[in-house]
Amino acid sequence: MKICNNYYEIIAVFIILIFINTEVFSQTPTDTVQVRVSETVYETVTVRDTLMKIDTVWIEGKSDALSILTGTFNAGWRKYDTENLEISNRKAFSIMIICQIGMNRWTFSTGAAYSLYKKNVNFNYSNINIDTVVKDFSYNYLEFPLKFNYVIAQTNKFDFDIGLGFIAGLLIKSESYYFKNNDIYRIENRNIYQFLPSLCFSVGIEYYITDYFSARIEPYYYFGLRSVYKKDAPIVKIPDRQGVLVGLKVYF
Repeated sequence: MKICNNYYEIIAVFIILIFINTEVFSQTPTDTVQVRVSETVYETVTVRDTLMKIDTVWIEGKSDALSILTGTFNAGWRKYDTENLEISNRKAFSIMIICQIGMNRWTFSTGAAYSLYKKNVNFNYSNINIDTVVKDFSYNYLEFPLKFNYVIAQTNKFDFDIGLGFIAGLLIKSESYYFKNNDIYRIENRNIYQFLPSLCFSVGIEYYITDYFSARIEPYYYFGLRSVYKKDAPIVKIPDRQGVLVGLKVYF
């Protein structure tokens, strides 16, 4: 009887061990670790039995930013009679400070810019004694952009965006002339608009140096909405501008 009891005990222990062993090895052990790559990217590593799964997760980055941009541009003039004029030695540049507020792929930006455009104009006379007279033209504007940008593509280090906006230009100082009846006349300030509106189109490429710091290049085109001069002036001069801005941006 004692031997029999020991036999049953051995069988019972064996069954219990089988049950425990089955419970242990029938489970699927899983462990997940999150690895942060940058401020906007992290990876999840999941271990399941002998398999390892790695997922890269992109999260929305910081969109509010302050940027300083500068660049050069070329200005063209629509409806401008240049029959007796020859333009040379053009100098033009802009510098601006822009504040940006973002939501997902959209951003709204505004700020202030100073733009200067200077050129030498040769007035060609038909007079026998005077062949050519050179005059300096200059326009100084304080500009306030209002623009929306949309990110059309992005990678870990680059953003590509397009922009559309409105530029309000306020004239600070100008000097310009016109040619009539073989003579040159200066255009008075009262015949020049103090407010110059334009539409803006841009394409931007941004390189993220760090999560909080980036470099940007932005080709753009400004389409003038009216002439620089009022109707009382004897000429019409609607400005268009093509240029490139480069600068740095800080996110916060």
